[in-house]
Amino acid sequence: LYINDELLAKLGIKGSKASDRKNAVNTAIVRLQTMQRSSGGFGLWSNQSPEEHWLSVYVVDFLLRAKESGYQVPTANLNKALQRIASYLRSPNKIRSYYDNIDSQTKFSIRSYAAQVLASINQAPLSILRRMYDHQRDAATPMALLQLGLALQKAGDKSRGQKALQEAVSDVGLYGKGNIYYSNRVRDLALANFWLLEQKESSGAWQELLIALVAELENRNWLSTQERNALFLLGKELKGLKGSDLNLAWQLAGKTVEKSLNSLQLSLANQALQDTIKVENKGSSNVYLNLRASGYTKTCLLYTSPSPRDK
Repeated sequence: LYINDELLAKLGIKGSKASDRKNAVNTAIVRLQTMQRSSGGFGLWSNQSPEEHWLSVYVVDFLLRAKESGYQVPTANLNKALQRIASYLRSPNKIRSYYDNIDSQTKFSIRSYAAQVLASINQAPLSILRRMYDHQRDAATPMALLQLGLALQKAGDKSRGQKALQEAVSDVGLYGKGNIYYSNRVRDLALANFWLLEQKESSGAWQELLIALVAELENRNWLSTQERNALFLLGKELKGLKGSDLNLAWQLAGKTVEKSLNSLQLSLANQALQDTIKVENKGSSNVYLNLRASGYTKTCLLYTSPSPRDK
């Protein structure tokens, strides 16, 4: 839905043809219709599979975004799906599993996601959103509270919406905790940042989450499909931001340079790294510094197996 040739060029990614991408989305829309149950919700494998509540909201989210992007989405199927996820929001007892009991935290997460999706098309009842925030948010994960806050803002309650967002961001250490559908720290932080940027929130609302995400990615060697999707969406939004010029002074190898620029990237060899390096921010905006070091140790330890006699 979001890839285009211009964006791929900016990111330096060699992607598929535009026609192939369009065909893939159309194929997905048709495939999803075969997975829609009579209730309006969706099964994991087919319309005979048990209803998956979180995934039903996820599908509706995709279909609405596809429609907004110009794709043909069957109206009857979409309306039926919208009615189903609206029932999750109105009646938590509609959220019940074929396999086991669903706890209050999971129900709140599903309802918050439904609220966010429905609010995007002005179909989330404000009275229900207020009741969730005022009386039920003890069951909320930070991610769910953030989604509820975005829904409240879209529905017209800016005050509660901002409070919910502030509470959600203040619990940055709890993102990815719990066992909510497909949730983990990388995906949740990336999606939270994406949604805040998408809704044009100021940088103060998402910077702390973004810094936490960068720290989390430093120790990751692989990514799941959900993580990749979330990171791409966030990268797309960040790429569209217009940053302010940086007013930096830096000292390297005894030489001091002061200059205004958008970014600074220096590749330092061994000798330069042994000298003093100083970077000073002379402007009023935040500057983020990322330092990567790679090399070989000066000495190495050799391990030799003991001989039979030594044993």
